[in-house]
Amino acid sequence: MQKFLITGEIYENRKRYVVFSSGEEYVFNIQECKASNNPSKEDKQILLKLREKELVDKLVKERDNFWRSIDFVDEDGNEVHVSNIKCYTYPTLISYELEQYRSALYN
Repeated sequence: MQKFLITGEIYENRKRYVVFSSGEEYVFNIQECKASNNPSKEDKQILLKLREKELVDKLVKERDNFWRSIDFVDEDGNEVHVSNIKCYTYPTLISYELEQYRSALYN
């Protein structure tokens, strides 16, 4: 399985969602520069959407730094718009980003 890192943002919530092929996932508060690995119910839905096989396959094929957005309706019937979705496949960049989000857990 190819390694990847996918990020997406919701500006209204000031959050960045991060999923790694290793299974790690983080919700990063853009305003506070702080990460969490204990997502809320709403955040979990977004992380699951970013992890969907069809989306991952499409992003990995498009090469690195391909920007995309998706819209979907969550379980509560709310419309959700995730923008600035990027996919990285370079191992060095993935390792660097992973350490950045891990360290943001303790800020």
